[in-house]
Amino acid sequence: MDDIRYDFATVNRLEAEAIGRPGQRTFRLILGNERGETAVLWIEKEQVQALGDAIDRLLAHLGPRRLKRLDLAPRPPEPVGPLLDAPTVEFKIGTLALGYEAEQRLCLLQAHDIEGDPEGPPTLRCLIRQGQFRRLSEQISGIVSTGRPRCTMCGQPLSGGPHFCPPSNGHLTRAERLGDD
Repeated sequence: MDDIRYDFATVNRLEAEAIGRPGQRTFRLILGNERGETAVLWIEKEQVQALGDAIDRLLAHLGPRRLKRLDLAPRPPEPVGPLLDAPTVEFKIGTLALGYEAEQRLCLLQAHDIEGDPEGPPTLRCLIRQGQFRRLSEQISGIVSTGRPRCTMCGQPLSGGPHFCPPSNGHLTRAERLGDD
C-alpha cells in the first residue's frame, strides 16, 4: 500500500455534514488526525446514505453492539466544528471501501478520488475506532432524515410544488408495492 497518496493513520475527527437547504444540499466528510492534517471529501447524498448502511452492516458483522431502534426518528445532526485551516487534501469521492484491520481492531476507510483510477491504490486511507464509526452512522441518519419529504407512492423527493407520480393510480402505496405490510 505504498502508493496511497494520503495515509491519515488513525483519525481523531470524523464527521459528516450537509451544506445548504434540503433539495439543494451538498455533502461532505471531514477527517482529521493527530498530525493536524485535515481531509474534506465531497460525497453525493446516495453515497453518504449507502456509507451509513455499510457502516451499520460492518459493525453488526464485527460483533455485539448497541442496536439501532428502528421505531425512533434519527436525531437532527449537530453542527460540525469549523475548519480552522485549509484542508491538507480535498476531493470528490468516486468510490469508497470499508474494511477491518483485525490486528489493530480498527475499521478501515479507503476513498478514491472521482478523477483517479478506481482499480488503483486509494487516494486516502484511514483507520477509525468502532465508536467513531457508530457516531458517524448516527450522524448520517440525522442528515439524511432532514432532507425533503418523500412521496408515499413513488418515494421521490417532494419539492412543495406539483408532483408527477407515475404510480398515482390510487391503488397501492409505495410500502405495499415493496411488500412492506
